[in-house]
Amino acid sequence: MKYLALVFALIPAVASAQAPQRPLRVLVPFSAGGASDTYSRLAALKITEQTGRPVVVENRTGAGGRISWEAVARSAPDGTTAGLIDATYAMLPGLFDKLPWDVASDLVPSAMVCQTPFVVTVGAQSKLKSLADLIAEARARPGKLNYGSSGVGGVNHVVTALFLHDARIDLTHIPYKGMGDAVVALQAGQIDLIVTASPTALGPVKGGKALALAVSTAQRSSAFPGVPFGKANPNQFVTT
Repeated sequence: MKYLALVFALIPAVASAQAPQRPLRVLVPFSAGGASDTYSRLAALKITEQTGRPVVVENRTGAGGRISWEAVARSAPDGTTAGLIDATYAMLPGLFDKLPWDVASDLVPSAMVCQTPFVVTVGAQSKLKSLADLIAEARARPGKLNYGSSGVGGVNHVVTALFLHDARIDLTHIPYKGMGDAVVALQAGQIDLIVTASPTALGPVKGGKALALAVSTAQRSSAFPGVPFGKANPNQFVTT
């Protein structure tokens, strides 16, 4: 099951390309500090740089992204409101029987912003120093360790659940409004683990506030040198 190879694809969805010089409002479904927020602000800078158009980024959190995406779907189709979506968006029809907008047709994708791997990450204070440590501890104490995500049904939640299933371990899920909040909790020792997009993990890891146990790249990551990598069974990450 190649679940760690899943990409974190952010796509700004706009209703039309009209009114190019009017300010563009970009709604981000998760809290500040996560990959969605980071890449939306980088994209906003590029849009302004290349077109001269002012861009306002607004974090509209809640309901695992659905509040933000519904707001975009209900906005006027005049090209002044966009939304950032990640892989969670594609999973919505499988998670919910009914939504107040049509996932397939009410938002029009305009550009791919990025693709990024996931990183299995613990706090710097954690006694878990490797993927083997994590799996051994979780098997010794089922349900006692916990992990954070950007919300129930979000891509981080689903990817982590798949990882736990394949590793045959059980951790308690603690949802947040975004991975930025989960990172803060991880650094404070309030949660044991996150599986998050590499841009979200990179700062804390480089700053010595978190430790990367594995990265879901098929080859060694230049951003996380020395960190085990792989894309299939968590017991088969390359360590040399």
